Amino acid sequence: MLDNPDGDEGYPGNMKVFVRYTFDDENVLTIKWSAVSDKDTICNLTNHSYFNLNGHKSGKVTENHKLKINANSFIPINSNLNPTGEITPVKNTSFDFTKPKLIGNGIDRKDEQVCFANGIDHMFVLNHSDKKFVLAAEAEGIDSGITLKCYTSQKGVHVYKANYVDVLPNMGKDSATYGENSAFCLETQGFPDAVNHKTFPTTILKANENYAQTTKYIFGINK
Repeated sequence: MLDNPDGDEGYPGNMKVFVRYTFDDENVLTIKWSAVSDKDTICNLTNHSYFNLNGHKSGKVTENHKLKINANSFIPINSNLNPTGEITPVKNTSFDFTKPKLIGNGIDRKDEQVCFANGIDHMFVLNHSDKKFVLAAEAEGIDSGITLKCYTSQKGVHVYKANYVDVLPNMGKDSATYGENSAFCLETQGFPDAVNHKTFPTTILKANENYAQTTKYIFGINK
């Protein structure tokens, strides 16, 4: 539990935040967030775990991982990495993962969006249904056959492929060195900077209302 005092980092309200992690015998990691504030405030919580399904010493995920994202649109950014407020179709762009493909395939280094982020560091707008949970993304480590499915109650997933990771030699697990593109993140969340874009679903948590979101990461083996 986190007690966040009124005015911390400029945000109004005394807010209590609870995060619960569970891992079951079916290889499902579940993260449940809940929060309540005594004033209207912004609440948009996520998880920033890095994944490399082939093992942490296996090299760049851009070359040995397949990824599929359940999103026909993404949110462009400006040179400061802030959302422009637009929602853009992924078709015929570097951001089209509607079918499984290597993470590094089709990434156009001349694409302005790719240049801004040194790769993919963008919010994908999920193809939502009326169901409580939606499949956000699927990934597979080609060498290991380990698979990952991400389900969420959120409206989007921010995909980051460790574009700026540069861990000093021998500082990683088992003295490993982690460099650029050595992992990827699937950060389920509401739309970033939504408070400044009226077309985005709100991330304002009203006073004394309960915030509740759930994400599941399901691991398996592709035999």
